[in-house]
Amino acid sequence: MLSRRDNIGPAIVFLLLMCGGGVASWFLAAPALSEMVRPDYDVTRMVFTYSTLPRLATALIAGAALALSGALFQQVLRNPLADPTTLGVSAGANLALVVTSLFIPELLGAGRDLVALIGSATAAAIVVSLG
Repeated sequence: MLSRRDNIGPAIVFLLLMCGGGVASWFLAAPALSEMVRPDYDVTRMVFTYSTLPRLATALIAGAALALSGALFQQVLRNPLADPTTLGVSAGANLALVVTSLFIPELLGAGRDLVALIGSATAAAIVVSLG
């Protein structure tokens, strides 16, 4: 049985990483944000607004989703080493994308994420049925 004191270490590391990432992104974004008050056309501001900020938001969301999926795998399977790469779920998604792009490329127009989801779910079902 874990006590509450065992959970403090990871929480402190998480908070330190979040604070460090926030400070680093603030120092990266502060110069460009100070220039955004000018109404005229500025290439630096346009690149920051339409390229850097969306990439930063996408990276944060994707990282959080990957961390959540790893944590869910570990909790559901009760295995601290379980993650999508060791169970073959990410390989199943990649295989589904490759097979679809080779034999049925029309499906990729509807959405690559749906094809990857079906492939990863199939791989997960195969792994669970084998286990």
